[in-house]
Amino acid sequence: MVESLDYRACVEQRVERWCSAIALAEDLGSLAEACRRTGLPRKEIDNARWELETGGDAALRRMAERCVRRSPEFAAVVEEVVTRLSRNNPDWGRGRLARRLTERGFPVSPSTVRRVLARHGLIGTSRARGRG
Repeated sequence: MVESLDYRACVEQRVERWCSAIALAEDLGSLAEACRRTGLPRKEIDNARWELETGGDAALRRMAERCVRRSPEFAAVVEEVVTRLSRNNPDWGRGRLARRLTERGFPVSPSTVRRVLARHGLIGTSRARGRG
C-alpha cells in the first residue's frame, strides 16, 4: 500500500543522518572528508550544523520536516492518498481531507489538497475559483 511511507520515520532518519555526518566531520576535522564519506552535500551538513547550534534539536527536526515534505517521494504518496480519499468520500471538502490526512501522518494544508484535486480533475473550475 502506498501509505507505507512513514513521515515521522523519514524525519527521524534524516535527523540521525545529519547528526552522524556532523559528528564525523568533527571527529575527522574535515567537512569535505565527511561529505565524501556520507554522500551528503556540504551545504546540507553546514545548514544542519547551524540549525543544531542555533536552535537545538527542535530546529533540526523542523528542518528535516521541511525537507521530507518537499521530497518527490512524499509528494507522490500525498497525491495518491488525496485522490483516493477524495474519490472514496466525494462529499468531503478540502479542509476535511486535509485534517484527515494530517491525522494519518501526512501534514498538508487545504490549499495543497485543492491543487492536487484540480490537477486530477476532481474539482470543477467553478469550485476552484472560489465563491463568486
